Amino acid sequence: MNLRYMMVFLRVVDCGSISGAAEQLAISKSVVSQQLSALEKALGVSLLNRTTRTQILTPAGRDFYQQCQKIEKISQQAWNDAQEAQHLPVGPVTITAPHALIESVVAPAIVELLVNHPGIRPTILANDQRINLIDEGVDLAIRVGDMPNSNFKQRLLGRFSEVLCADSRYVKQMNISEAALIDDKELRHQCDYIANAWQGGAIQHRFIHSETGTVGDLSFNATRFADSLPVVIAYLKGASGLAFIPDFLMSTISEEKPLVNLLPNHHSDPVSVYGVHGFGKHLPHVVELCLNAIKKKMDGMFV
Repeated sequence: MNLRYMMVFLRVVDCGSISGAAEQLAISKSVVSQQLSALEKALGVSLLNRTTRTQILTPAGRDFYQQCQKIEKISQQAWNDAQEAQHLPVGPVTITAPHALIESVVAPAIVELLVNHPGIRPTILANDQRINLIDEGVDLAIRVGDMPNSNFKQRLLGRFSEVLCADSRYVKQMNISEAALIDDKELRHQCDYIANAWQGGAIQHRFIHSETGTVGDLSFNATRFADSLPVVIAYLKGASGLAFIPDFLMSTISEEKPLVNLLPNHHSDPVSVYGVHGFGKHLPHVVELCLNAIKKKMDGMFV
């Protein structure tokens, strides 16, 4: 309220009259007069000596006017800076994504973006949990799987499939074959399934025959748990069980330690990847650039 009265006073002085200030502010002369009187009453000093023809600043009014000018200049600069930041590729941005997408997609995309936009100051957080964007100060979240309805904006970035795999030593140890996994429920229950901690112990996956389109379900009892994909992969490389991992990581991992696709004639339902943010219609330019860079990285990489 005080700041509004101060700006009214500033306009009265700059315009040279109450009527001129009223016209510039698009309010009535009586409102301007009332707010000016309220300001003087609150300050306990007279700012203007007014007659029907002229107005003269009092000594206190001159000092106060100069301070009001400084405040207006600061507020205008703040306004301009905020608008400029909306359109310039500069400033901090915090991005969170699952471990599965950090090394292969998100980090490389942002690194490439920085080549042309070095003014961006990114913070990339690997987290397989769906953290609260507002509480954690996150500008952009890359999330996997179906998204619940919320007030956050969502953009589909791509889709990938998951592959059920295991180390060849584990395959030999458990005598696993594609047909046996599908037909033998007892074998599936004997296998050590590696699950993400949030999945719980009872695991069920839908699978589809690549040629016939026949749909089936695989159920497992999880005996190994992890809170991130790197831990799941460590289990796999150690021949400690079987697990579903993203198809785009299968070849990369197999270069170091061969993994066996346990269902070579089947595929799973595609998994969606979304970019999620809470900015509504006014998406900061730096966040939009990051979102587009990650989308570009995914194009051609995913289904």
